[in-house]
Amino acid sequence: MTAIMLSTLKEAVRKKTFIVMGIITVLYLVLWNILLFFFMREVDSHGAMFRDMASHLLTTVGLNNSAMMIALLTVMLAAGAVSSDLETGVIHAMLSRPLARWEYILGKYLGFAAISCAYATALYAVVLGTASAFGLPTVTGLGFGQIAGGWMFFMLEPLVLICVTVFGSVGIRTVPNGILMIFVFILGYIGGMVEQVGNMINNRNVIGSGIFLSLVSPFHTLYNSAARILLPDMGLTGGMASIAGGMAGGGSPASVWMYLYTGVYALGFLLLAVWKFSKKDVV
Repeated sequence: MTAIMLSTLKEAVRKKTFIVMGIITVLYLVLWNILLFFFMREVDSHGAMFRDMASHLLTTVGLNNSAMMIALLTVMLAAGAVSSDLETGVIHAMLSRPLARWEYILGKYLGFAAISCAYATALYAVVLGTASAFGLPTVTGLGFGQIAGGWMFFMLEPLVLICVTVFGSVGIRTVPNGILMIFVFILGYIGGMVEQVGNMINNRNVIGSGIFLSLVSPFHTLYNSAARILLPDMGLTGGMASIAGGMAGGGSPASVWMYLYTGVYALGFLLLAVWKFSKKDVV
């Protein structure tokens, strides 16, 4: 299993997808720093209320874009976790070793989890670190507990997403699986928007629709939890900024049951991947 994990790590790093995402990440961070520079240079001239709301909005946009980039990298790397090995025939050499099929799936999962968590940690640290260096008020006021809590939920999002993506790769070819997983991921963000609109108009049917979409795709719930830890309620300015931020921070705070459901959701898909692969004829 360890050999599969290390092999998956090396293969993922060598992929052009990883290199391209690295370039995109650098460009994103350059634009983020330019935005912070001009914001901090001009913000004081517009008054305290504008500063608070704009700072909240800017932080929300930075976190939201980072979460999306983490999810995109995760899906692009893991979409072919099993299917690419089946297509190239590499899987025959792997399974010829004294290796159980569940070890193969778990090794794949751990390999992608390691690289996704490393990327998520680095991006999270750089985004918050540069914002703190520029003196962004919403970031400079964060305590260690908030930063650690936000980081934990940022890490959980790709970990859950990999479970679903690996399951999809057992039965679906690489490209269709990647497209499907991106759609499923976006579905959770749509659910957050729908629930937010439902709360605004106080319509239970709309709220229920948003909750249903969040159950199908609970990834936004994890991001939303990170955002609520890092950006707690700031009264009127925070509410206006959350609305202006669109998908970020939508919906009500998740309950303990939702977190338990998300854990069962992730474990269930991983176990289904193991079961489905154990029944698959790879000869």
